[in-house]
Amino acid sequence: YLREGKGPNAQMAMLTVALHIVALSAVPSPSMGISAGTLVRTCVAAPRSAVVAMGQKNKGGGKKSILRNIDVQSEDKLLKACQDTKRDMGLISSLLDKLSGVNGENPQSALTGGWQLVWVPTVGSLDRLGTGLHNLPGTTFEDLFLSIGTSKSSKCEANEVLRVFGPFPNIRNVLSGSYSYDGVRLRCVYTSMVDGLGKEITAKDGSSRRIVDLDVLYCGENAMLALSDGDTLVFRKVESIREELIRLRCIKPKDEEGSG
Repeated sequence: YLREGKGPNAQMAMLTVALHIVALSAVPSPSMGISAGTLVRTCVAAPRSAVVAMGQKNKGGGKKSILRNIDVQSEDKLLKACQDTKRDMGLISSLLDKLSGVNGENPQSALTGGWQLVWVPTVGSLDRLGTGLHNLPGTTFEDLFLSIGTSKSSKCEANEVLRVFGPFPNIRNVLSGSYSYDGVRLRCVYTSMVDGLGKEITAKDGSSRRIVDLDVLYCGENAMLALSDGDTLVFRKVESIREELIRLRCIKPKDEEGSG
């Protein structure tokens, strides 16, 4: 009836469509979050897009001001799209293109803190980021949290969470080491890998040392985009990695171990 555009049936169809549109506009949007429903922090006090001046030490010991363009609205849209049950690949691709290269140079201080991996385009990306042990039979990848320390400490840590088939708790593998950053390339060199019991483990290839290279394309208030061997990864900023690990039942609330 709508194709014909005439007659009482067409008018009734158009009225029905209009009523559906009005009804849908009144439905509140779902909470943004990852698989377990954790809310994504929204910086409502910050401008939705802005130019931020950040201080960074130069080679002479002084400080230079770096102007960074951030687009918080597009960040939030991307995070929501990445975590929707039915992902709109066209929208995700469009937002990735929009945010990539918006910043210009990203100062180290923008990277400092905790980040949760929320989007990878290929399974191969997971092999490059963690231990690769999620490929073992009966094991699946659940989550990964990256902690970047200050430029003074140069410490980094990755908490890899794996799920094992059956009535077993999640497995937490901790990769720790140091990092370097030149304004684009973030290199994490992990020299220690231990499981939840504190036992030293090795990667799938048998090595106890892992090097992870990420080219930072964008780093804003809520999201970071990084390139890994041609794949664009999306991370969301988290207030406390420790709280996320408690939520995933990797550590107990009273446990003093953790990061964040």
